[in-house]
Amino acid sequence: MRNIYAIQRVSGGEIKIGIANDVGKRLRALQTSHSEPLYVLLSFEGGSTMEKALHAHLKDHRAQGEWFYDNEHTRGALRLAQDGLLWEPDEWVKHASKLRKN
Repeated sequence: MRNIYAIQRVSGGEIKIGIANDVGKRLRALQTSHSEPLYVLLSFEGGSTMEKALHAHLKDHRAQGEWFYDNEHTRGALRLAQDGLLWEPDEWVKHASKLRKN
């Protein structure tokens, strides 16, 4: 199963949000190109749809590529995604119509 991960420098700063089969291996690969130590801020099961939803949701908080500013919005979106509460727009429509039927 693939995992969504958030990786950050130990000293803080931008957060990398990505997807990997082996988060530990991905951390080691990223570490080779960073002079400061990195750590896994969080990791949870999720596929490319969730990763794309996170990236789209955080587009206004993008620093560069898959790196996002460390702020309340970014951390909040990560928590929502981890709890399964962040969806793509059409998934919101499907969820809302299910709620109306109940």
